[in-house]
Amino acid sequence: MRKKGGIFKKITSVLVALLMVLSTIAISPIKANAATPKGYITVSVERFTLGLGYLIEPVKVPFYSGDNGAKILTRLLDDYGLEYRNTGKVDDTSGLVGSTFYLSYIRDDESKKAQIPKYITDQIKKEKGDLYGRQDSDWLGEFDYTYMSGWMYAVNNVFPGYGAAQYKPKDGDVMRWQYTVWGYGTDLGAVSEWSGDGFCKVANKTKLTKEIAEVNSASNSNKLLANKDVKSAYDNAYKVMQDMTISQSKVDTATKELSTAVSNFNKPTPTPGKVEAVNGFKVSSTTTSSVKLAWNKVSDCTGYKIYRYSTSSKSYKLIKTISSKNTLTYTDSGKLSATNYLYKIRAYKSGSKTQYSDYSDRVKATTKPLTPKVTVKSTSTKKATISWTNTSSRNSGYKVYMATSKYGKYSLVRTTTAKTYTKTGLTKGKTYYFKVRAYRTVDGTNIYGNYSTVKYVKVK
Repeated sequence: MRKKGGIFKKITSVLVALLMVLSTIAISPIKANAATPKGYITVSVERFTLGLGYLIEPVKVPFYSGDNGAKILTRLLDDYGLEYRNTGKVDDTSGLVGSTFYLSYIRDDESKKAQIPKYITDQIKKEKGDLYGRQDSDWLGEFDYTYMSGWMYAVNNVFPGYGAAQYKPKDGDVMRWQYTVWGYGTDLGAVSEWSGDGFCKVANKTKLTKEIAEVNSASNSNKLLANKDVKSAYDNAYKVMQDMTISQSKVDTATKELSTAVSNFNKPTPTPGKVEAVNGFKVSSTTTSSVKLAWNKVSDCTGYKIYRYSTSSKSYKLIKTISSKNTLTYTDSGKLSATNYLYKIRAYKSGSKTQYSDYSDRVKATTKPLTPKVTVKSTSTKKATISWTNTSSRNSGYKVYMATSKYGKYSLVRTTTAKTYTKTGLTKGKTYYFKVRAYRTVDGTNIYGNYSTVKYVKVK
């Protein structure tokens, strides 16, 4: 039975409720556009505040030129055969109450009794609210349960302050339609002008929703869910999604577990008779004359072959054969300073016929510039001249640093391509300390050599 005291609240709150549901839409059914999709978004329809799970589980949905959130939603509802009621028109993006589109009801003949979470019922009692049941057992929508109930939507965990017809989809968005019981969405974690700061904090489940949709919409969804690791992570993800009070850390863990399980399932199966490719190939470290490479172990191989790009032949040449699968590093020595080198690797397996893996992706290494040898002298009462040798034409430039004590803070005083620099404006009789390092710029990033030995001078 509804309390009489709630009737006046419902009537006087209609305008506020309509403002709330500017973030929701309902419209006439529209057939899917036959044009090429501009992108895909993830969509779900949820009843978690009632303890009733999904009406539509997360799925990837295409959108087309001219689409808005309202068109996408109603097209999806039509595809699922779900009836709905609405006010407004699909193409009205004015945002005006009564003209813009508002999803008022979705047909939902759920026989299971609602189990509203305690944090919501406690808040209703605290505010002396009026909690009752559905107005029509076959439908779920506005003013069911309380005078603040209704459908709302969030995009990437943000509840927009405008109707869904005004929402323009972007590839990769996650649009979650959720049922609010109390507080115009504050029970969902929404914060707005009409809902205030809210009475609870709800974890961000955008990424987890997207991971579930990837499974549901995959072309091999049945095979994925037949895998025990994927199924376990998938089932856990559903439980986490429906728990309105779960912590963010548990949501993040569930997201990672599902993503990892799917990724492991989708790893290509090695072709019989072909060696597994080397993963994790990288530059571990460099010096002025060497490059150290590292990679992950391939369990079923004899060893590895390393190749370096030759600028003269414009091809990769074999520079090292490693005969142990347990050797996972190699140092290429005798290289020029401040020079770029490109490398690839592949595994091999000896037998009556040597088998090879595919080549790895190339990695680029730049050896460090040489360390400058610095001298410094004072030629007047206000100047000191710093010069250096042990340089290379491959260097892009040099940076000069100065401090007033040997172990004090060194400040950059000059960047130059020259091999000498005169610092002016110094104080006579005072001692200054200098050091220099060379650099080479590669792809917009400076590769630095070591600092020179610190040199000092007392100004004349």
